[in-house]
Amino acid sequence: MKETFYFSHDYHARHDIKMETLSMEKIGVYWCLIEMLYEENGYIKLNLCERIAVALRVQCDTIKSVLEDFGLFENDGTQFWSNSVLRRLKIRENKSIQAKKSADKRWKKENGSVDTNECERIAIKESKVNKRKENIYRESGEQAPTPSKTIKFIPPTIEQVNEYCLERSNGIDAEQFVNFYTAKNWMIGKNKMKEWKACVITWEKRNKDNPKQNFKSSEEQAIQELKQKYAKYN
Repeated sequence: MKETFYFSHDYHARHDIKMETLSMEKIGVYWCLIEMLYEENGYIKLNLCERIAVALRVQCDTIKSVLEDFGLFENDGTQFWSNSVLRRLKIRENKSIQAKKSADKRWKKENGSVDTNECERIAIKESKVNKRKENIYRESGEQAPTPSKTIKFIPPTIEQVNEYCLERSNGIDAEQFVNFYTAKNWMIGKNKMKEWKACVITWEKRNKDNPKQNFKSSEEQAIQELKQKYAKYN
């Protein structure tokens, strides 16, 4: 279904001095042009006048007259627009942006993002500490110790997570935990997870702080993330 928008129409517009000189035919053309401008995000090419005339079943001269003779529209020789339409489109855009921000804030409050943010902050902090150590060795001229070989992260099984959660008696659903991070390719923000037990502890802490708040299933989480990612294109 095509998305439908509405625009405000001042009921006394017919009493505007510019409108009072229009015939009923031209008044109809005027409002059709206003609708088209809203559909085209505020601007229409002047070379489309003949096509518009065919669509509205009027003479092309009538379209040009409404555009040029009554001060109802502006143009730069290439396209025409209405300042009032642009102003109201801007108001609508600002409301839409604010609504999306409010929805995103509400979603985060209801579904939580503490686990991702906290783990990502830890990863960033560790990176900064390592960088600082490198600078100290470089400035002192000393040989930095050879870093230990990085251990490749191996995602845990549901059984492993369940066993660890039982040990801690934290009540976390192991299957939900594994499904959640499997859907995110075991990423924490932009970084690959290094220690899954640390994330379990983060979930545990978050559940203690928000006992009534639960994580959504991986499928719902993935849908929500896709909606947020592509919301700006809607």
